[in-house]
Amino acid sequence: MTPSSEILSTLLASPSVLVLEAEPGAQRQALLKQWREEAQRQGARAWDVSCDMDLHGPWAGLRELFATSVPALREEAPELLTRHDYELLAVLPTLRREMKARYTTLTEGALSHERVRNYPADRVFRISQGLINLMAAWRQRAPRGPWVILCDAFDRGGTLVQHFYLEFLRRRAQPLDLRMVLAVAPGQAEPLLKRLSRSPVAVHTSRLELPPGPPPSPVSPEEALRHAEALEAQVKDDAVEQEMRLPELLRAWQAAGLEDRLFKTRVTAFRLANHYGLYEDALRYGEPLRDQVQRLARSDPDTYWTVLGNLFNSYSALRATDRILDLASQVDVEATAPHLRAKLYYTLAMLYGRFQAKPDLARAEHYLYLGLEEIEKASLSDENRAFTRVFNRNGLAFIRNRQGRSEEAIELCRTGLEQLEARLKPDQHHLHRSVLLYNIAQVLAGLGSDERAIEHYSAAIQMDPGYSEYFNERGCLLMRNGRGEEALADFHQAIELSPPYAEVHINRGQCLRAMGRMEEAVADFSTALDLEPSRLLALLGRAQSHEELGRTEEALADYSAALALQPAQPLVLANRASLHYARQQLPEALADLNAAIALAPTMADFYTNRALVLAELKRREEAARDLHTYLGMAPAAEDRASVQQRLDALLAA
Repeated sequence: MTPSSEILSTLLASPSVLVLEAEPGAQRQALLKQWREEAQRQGARAWDVSCDMDLHGPWAGLRELFATSVPALREEAPELLTRHDYELLAVLPTLRREMKARYTTLTEGALSHERVRNYPADRVFRISQGLINLMAAWRQRAPRGPWVILCDAFDRGGTLVQHFYLEFLRRRAQPLDLRMVLAVAPGQAEPLLKRLSRSPVAVHTSRLELPPGPPPSPVSPEEALRHAEALEAQVKDDAVEQEMRLPELLRAWQAAGLEDRLFKTRVTAFRLANHYGLYEDALRYGEPLRDQVQRLARSDPDTYWTVLGNLFNSYSALRATDRILDLASQVDVEATAPHLRAKLYYTLAMLYGRFQAKPDLARAEHYLYLGLEEIEKASLSDENRAFTRVFNRNGLAFIRNRQGRSEEAIELCRTGLEQLEARLKPDQHHLHRSVLLYNIAQVLAGLGSDERAIEHYSAAIQMDPGYSEYFNERGCLLMRNGRGEEALADFHQAIELSPPYAEVHINRGQCLRAMGRMEEAVADFSTALDLEPSRLLALLGRAQSHEELGRTEEALADYSAALALQPAQPLVLANRASLHYARQQLPEALADLNAAIALAPTMADFYTNRALVLAELKRREEAARDLHTYLGMAPAAEDRASVQQRLDALLAA
């Protein structure tokens, strides 16, 4: 048996992951293809994909996996294509020619000049988790036999693609009987192995000495130019085809040596990746544009701001405030047109007022007023000027709320909404109108005006009924006001509208727990933890639910996991102590109560609890001292008489 055959046999023996370190190129690709074919001969369903983002774009390694899977999905589990339409349409643009997502938002449907809200940074990771759920559900319906996925150039994959495969291993490798190969270049195995340190399945490593293979045949600039021009003609009027062929077009213009055409194509790739919320991967296109874009401030202001604006968007989504400041310092403000200066000042205002760890609200306000001055100088239509003013004042509303001037914030949003209603056509700027309603709802909720907040959430939902977060946040307010069934309906709708995210399952779990439906609460908290194992609220909620159900072992495990994440939690320590005490694990109970009291020495109840443990350990003087401390701290306590009796009994013993 050859070494490569032995490696494959080890891989196929049980669910596992192999990190294969070998020289990239045709030889490695051929080996992975050979392994795929052999796995298929042995009854496995197998795929080999390339994750190289430079060759195949940000979705490289996922697009091929699902493109080759759709025919089998149609045959074996067609309902999953509908249930996961949103995720599939994000990854597979060609599917947009034959199907549409059931639920869309105004963010997706807004025209480019009306798109005032970007996707949250976690959206692509929700898509990743939804695709994992799709694979898991399909696995239950598919023919028996292991699944094998062989990923070439994993070290060259995009952020989202790497997240998908590593999360797939973490969440489902064992139950799905999954085998995976992650092929990387020499020297790249060690950082990947660190990311796999908590893999639930065996992790194997192998280093193969493969010849690099012959370099690709050189292409003359003339031939590359003909290919690039033919590609451009092919994709010109087809947005789907353009998205699919962009990586190839980038390589063609680079080979042709035409820097201007390469620059424009890279701008398109950057804009698209940013549009889809692939912010970290987008910067692989955007960063090389930074040094080139300044020359366009006067000659091509639209492209100039496309690059700058998308750089700011990506940095903001990643909370990279230093990079925003560095970029802003390079902008020649005087070289830009007034309408672009207004956008720049707004961006700086949000940097100082929203994204900095320590906000500078006065400076943020200053930039917003500078932006307002530029809006008045700019050559804008009356409608666009009215909208841009309202957009700027919405930024000021955010600052006012942070300054504690909440009523002024509400008034700014309310008058802005009135101005849009009065000055724009009914079909213009629906997205920003819904955002203004949402912002009012958030401020009202912070003020405790829950009924008014619910009304404004409802109005925002009426305008943008596909936006999951609106339902999630309204559900929280309904839950806070004891309207459990209505809250559950909102949480259910939020879950239906979006690929999975932990927050909404935590909220629904809390609601179910408050309604006494502990088994259902455990299920929701478990779903949240499956998505994000380090979610503290999910661990605590599930621990409390298990405790209510009498499942001491499970509750102890969750409290312990929560304390491992964040040790300084006195109430959690006290809760775990009560479970230890119930199991007569007295030293453990005492240790937890000692730690709880050290963290929160003014919590009177902790002393009566510790006194119980100390008394059972025959440490009566210490128990009496704790009861005495309690009586001194809580002179009006309802249980004062019974505690005094316990103290007297200890002193008399």
